[in-house]
Amino acid sequence: MLNELGYEQLMRLCEDEDVGVQEQALSVIRNVMTGEVRSIGLMFDNIGATRLMKLIVDKLGSSYPEIVAAVGPSPFIPLVAFSG
Repeated sequence: MLNELGYEQLMRLCEDEDVGVQEQALSVIRNVMTGEVRSIGLMFDNIGATRLMKLIVDKLGSSYPEIVAAVGPSPFIPLVAFSG
């Protein structure tokens, strides 16, 4: 799916004016980040760890509870991704 949509388009959807679109895009990222190691690696390679973490932190500060829920309550990014 991400090969057709593209990582940059996914990131743009995370900033869409429609909260529902943002929520769905963030759910895609969450699903990838809690999936196969190869998929997680591709996400980091194509978006970058710093950019991805900034997105998550920004969305945790959202005034929309559904956006916060999309990034907050589940383990969004495995901690092993940041162990060095």
